[in-house]
Amino acid sequence: MRPYARTVVSFTNYPTSNTVVALTRTATLAELLQAGTLSSGAFTLLTNSAGGSVQPRDLTTTLDFPLNYTVPLGHVLYSDGNLLIQTLPSSQLNLNATLHLVANFQGLKLTAAQAQVSGTESFVLDVQAQAAASESFAGSLPLITPIHKGYATLIGVPPLVVPVWIDVEFEVNAGYTATISGSAQITDGINGVKTISVGRTWSATSGWADILDNPPASLNILTPTWQVSDSADVRAYLEPKVSVLIYSAAGFSADLEPYLELSGSAQVNPPACDLSLFAGLSSTIAMDLSVWDASWGALPSTTLNLIPQQTLWHYSCATNAPQITVQPQSQTVSPGSTASFSVQAKGSALLSYCWYKNGLYLTDDTRITGSAGSTLSIANVQTNDAGTYMVRVSNQAGSTNSANAVLTVLVPPPQMVWIPPGTFVMGSPTSEAERYSDETQHTVTLTKGFYMGKYAVTQGEYLALMGSNPSYFTTRDYNGNTIPPDLSRPVEQVSWIDATNYCAHLTAQEQAAGRLPSGWVYRLPTESEREYACRAGTTTAFHYGNALHGGMANFYDYYEYDASIGDIYVSNPAVPWLPRTTTVGSYQSNAWGLQDMHGNVWEWCRDWYGSYPSGSVTDPQGATSGSSRVFRGGCWDYFGRFCRSAYRLNYFPSNTYGSIGFRVVLAPGQP
Repeated sequence: MRPYARTVVSFTNYPTSNTVVALTRTATLAELLQAGTLSSGAFTLLTNSAGGSVQPRDLTTTLDFPLNYTVPLGHVLYSDGNLLIQTLPSSQLNLNATLHLVANFQGLKLTAAQAQVSGTESFVLDVQAQAAASESFAGSLPLITPIHKGYATLIGVPPLVVPVWIDVEFEVNAGYTATISGSAQITDGINGVKTISVGRTWSATSGWADILDNPPASLNILTPTWQVSDSADVRAYLEPKVSVLIYSAAGFSADLEPYLELSGSAQVNPPACDLSLFAGLSSTIAMDLSVWDASWGALPSTTLNLIPQQTLWHYSCATNAPQITVQPQSQTVSPGSTASFSVQAKGSALLSYCWYKNGLYLTDDTRITGSAGSTLSIANVQTNDAGTYMVRVSNQAGSTNSANAVLTVLVPPPQMVWIPPGTFVMGSPTSEAERYSDETQHTVTLTKGFYMGKYAVTQGEYLALMGSNPSYFTTRDYNGNTIPPDLSRPVEQVSWIDATNYCAHLTAQEQAAGRLPSGWVYRLPTESEREYACRAGTTTAFHYGNALHGGMANFYDYYEYDASIGDIYVSNPAVPWLPRTTTVGSYQSNAWGLQDMHGNVWEWCRDWYGSYPSGSVTDPQGATSGSSRVFRGGCWDYFGRFCRSAYRLNYFPSNTYGSIGFRVVLAPGQP
C-alpha cells in the first residue's frame, strides 16, 4: 500500500495527554509512536520493562531482509544500422546479501536509525561493440523487470498500533558510452567478487556516521580483442539498485539506494596501439528520514568509493615500449615475515616502475621499500597487507601493466610456528664428536616457508581426531611404575603410516571447516625441513649450543654429550632420568619458538632413508624409494649424541615403538 500524495488529516490519541491532535498533512511515524522500535529483525513491539516504561531496542537484529538474486545480464544495449553495443550471454550478476534496517522512537521523537546492506556481489560483465563508421553514443536502460518482495507488520503501543508495509525492490540497469572513429570491433570483459558492507547510522546523541567495511576485491580480466581502423573508446557498466519502500497509514516512506558500478574501456591509436581496461566500484546509500521525523528535513546521501578507478590491464605496441618478461608471482606468507614481488621488463631508454595495491599506488615507508623499483618488499607483514599487487612499467615510448599478484597473509594456526624460507648447511662437521658417516654436510635452500607444530602431536590431539590413543605412556612408565594420566604427553607407538593418516584426516577436517587456504595441507616435515627448523639458524650440535646436559631435554642423561669430547658418563645426573615421556613444552624453545626438538620422542619425517646429495640442493624431498623412513630428534631413552640436530635414524614405516612420535607441518603442496 502506497501513501496518498494529497494532504490528509490524521486524528491520533497520544497516551501521554489524552487529547485529540489534528494534523493537516501526512503524519510521520515519530508523531504516532510514544515509544517503539521498527526493525527488519522481527518487527515486534518491545515489552514493558520492570519499571513499566517502554525502552527502545539496541540497534541490533537477528533476522534481516534477504537480498539473494541471480540475474542473467546478456542484453543488447544499443543497436542501429551502424553501431551495436551488447553485454554477452555469459554476463551474470549474483547478489547474496542482507538488509538491516532499524529505527528507535521515544517520546514522539526519532532517537536513532540505521540502514546497512552486507554480503557479497559477484559478477561477470562481457561487452562487445561493433561499428561500421564514426559514432558517439551514450545511454542506459533496465536489464531486468524489477523484483519485488513484500513484508508487513504492526508497530506501536496498543491501542495505538500502526500498520507498516515494506516493499524490497531489486533492479539492474546498464549504461554505456562509445566514441568510435572509423570502424571497430572490440570485446572485453571483467569478472570478480566483492564483499559489501555499506550503510548509514544516526543517533540523536552522536549524529551521522557511515558504515563501511571494505576488504580487497577479487577482480580478473578477460584479455581484450580489437580491430580498429582509427580509434575507439567503449565503456559499459552495471547499476544494481536495492530500494526499500516503507509505507503505513501514517504515510511513512524511505529509500535505501546502494548501487555498484563496473566499467571497462579500450582505446587504440594506430599505428602505435595502446589498449587499456579499467574497473571501479562505488556505492551510494541514502536514507530519507524526513518522513520518520519531520524535524530532520531532507537528508543527503553518501557516496563510498569501494574500489577506486583503476587500470586493470594496459598494453602498448609502440616501438621500444616496455615489455614484461617475468611477471610478479602470488605468494602466501605469515604475519611478521617479509614478502616481495619482482618483475623483469625490457624496453628502450630508462624504465620506471610504479607499484599498486588494490588499484592504489604505493609509496615507500618504514616497512615498504622498492615501490618505484623492479622489486617491491614488504617487511613485517601485517594482515591488512593482503591484497592484489601489480606494477606499471613505463618509458618514453609507452607503458604496460604487469599481471596481478595476490598476497595472502595467513592467520597462524593454534600451536604452530611460522618457519621462514632460507638456506642452511645440513649435516654435521667432521669435527663434531661421534658423528656418523651419513651426516655429510651440504648446502640446502628451502624456497618456501611453512608452519610447523610448536610441539609433537599430543596424546589428546591424536585421540580427539583419530578416536584412539595408542601410546604406552598413559598410566605407567617404562619400569611399570604408575604415573598420572597426562594427555599432553606426546603420542607414541605410532607408525609412519599412522602419522601420515593423521595428517590426511587433519587436512580433511580443516578443509571442511574452511580453515585452510586452497592447496595447503598438513603433512610430515621433510628431513631437511626438520633439521632446518631444529637448528633455527644455529650451526652447533644442538640449538642450545655444543653440549647437552641433564635438564636441557628429556633424554637418557646418564650419558651427556659435548661436541668436542663425545658421550660423557654421569653416574649421578643432576636431574634424575625419567623412564618415560614428559609433557610437551617442558624444556626451553629454540630461537623460532619450537620446543622439544631434542629428546622426548623421535619424530617421523616424510623422506625415505637414503644418502645425501654431494652438492647444493633446493627443496630436497629425499630418496625416491627405500625400505625405511627417517626419524629425527632423539628420545627419552637415548644418549645425548643421538639428540644432535644432524643425527639420522630410520625404521620400517609400518613399525611402532614407545619412543617414536611425530609433529606436523602445514604447507602448500601434496600430503
